[in-house]
Amino acid sequence: MDLRLRGEVGRSISGPMTSLRDADAIIVSTTSMDCSDRTEVVQSNVSFVNALRAELLTVDELAPDALRSYYVDYFHTQVMNGGFSQFVYNSKWNEKVVGFVRAGLQAMAATRALTAFESGERFVDRTGQNWLDQFLATDYFDDNPIRDTFDEGFDTNALRALPSVNARWLRAHPKLVVATI
Repeated sequence: MDLRLRGEVGRSISGPMTSLRDADAIIVSTTSMDCSDRTEVVQSNVSFVNALRAELLTVDELAPDALRSYYVDYFHTQVMNGGFSQFVYNSKWNEKVVGFVRAGLQAMAATRALTAFESGERFVDRTGQNWLDQFLATDYFDDNPIRDTFDEGFDTNALRALPSVNARWLRAHPKLVVATI
């Protein structure tokens, strides 16, 4: 992705215009904002965060709310693709990732998804670190009773609206910058 941005690119939904130089700016493409698929703005944020990470920026150097949206999308994608167990396995239950998902769901007021996430989080906490380590050491795709236990009772239906909730939150964010990339 070419990270050069052209022209006076920002537009603010509310309040003063956020600059590209603002460390908290969430940068999305003009194309994603104009797209008939309102959730395309989430994928634009994901693409921009991925591009910045490819340039070796760390999570500590990126806009926290851009990362919240990014990891909420990651959580949603993982769970809808393979269940809560897939999210746990692929994220390695990384403390920062878990924190960004929780904070993102809270910021978006995604109450149903947050309730499901917290239920899964309590399950991981109850099982303990040894059990989690055993799970992470398994081959995810073979016969895996530990994996199956993670998915029992997890409410994936609570996540169905998450892409729209994430998109609405991004589109209304005061630090959103719409850019021609």
